Amino acid sequence: MTRRLLARTARTALAALVLSVFAACAATPTPTQPPTSSPSSKPTPSATPSATPSPEPAAAAVVVSAEHFQVVDADGGVLASYDYFQPTAEVVAGLTGYLGEPVDTEFEGHNDAPRATYHDWGGLRLVDTAMPASPPTISEHWVRITSTDANGLALRAFDGSTVGGSIANVEGEISDYTNPNDGIAYRTVRIGIVPIETTPDGFEQNFAVAVHGEVAEDRILFIIAPSPNFGA
Repeated sequence: MTRRLLARTARTALAALVLSVFAACAATPTPTQPPTSSPSSKPTPSATPSATPSPEPAAAAVVVSAEHFQVVDADGGVLASYDYFQPTAEVVAGLTGYLGEPVDTEFEGHNDAPRATYHDWGGLRLVDTAMPASPPTISEHWVRITSTDANGLALRAFDGSTVGGSIANVEGEISDYTNPNDGIAYRTVRIGIVPIETTPDGFEQNFAVAVHGEVAEDRILFIIAPSPNFGA
């Protein structure tokens, strides 16, 4: 074989080898990247609206009974309750929160009226007697209503009686008398009577609300609580 033929044969073989290598590379599959999984998006929970607190009921009236007197709202719901034997300072502080500061007056006493301190809010007077309380018969203080309101709060007895209302319509234990000084006929009606103690001789002591008025004018003048059926 000639030298030229050998060279041609070698080139042909080399070319065939190169083509086979390229063919093998082309046949080998190119690895593919795994699909990138996008993180699942979770729905963002909506913020829970904060509940608006209900406003505190507003005080509307002071209602008195033989056992206590209470500050109530327009629906009759009790906002505060005070009895007649708890320390007067506690009661004054409580009422001040609803009625503002009272006007205080020292009463020196006379005749059958003992020395006392008057705490006044408009038509509501809290009488702090100098005599210490002695439950169940001697109270620490008592109240007197002389108008229809106390610094904006209505005033009434538990039965609805109010100053200026009809004394003839009040139902209870009635006492009529005529004042010898002015000749005017008055009526006191004790309502909501609460028994408190029976004395050794059998007398039944009680407390009540006393509604006092003028008969001819048929008008309530004032309301007192507690009103005892004993003592001076």
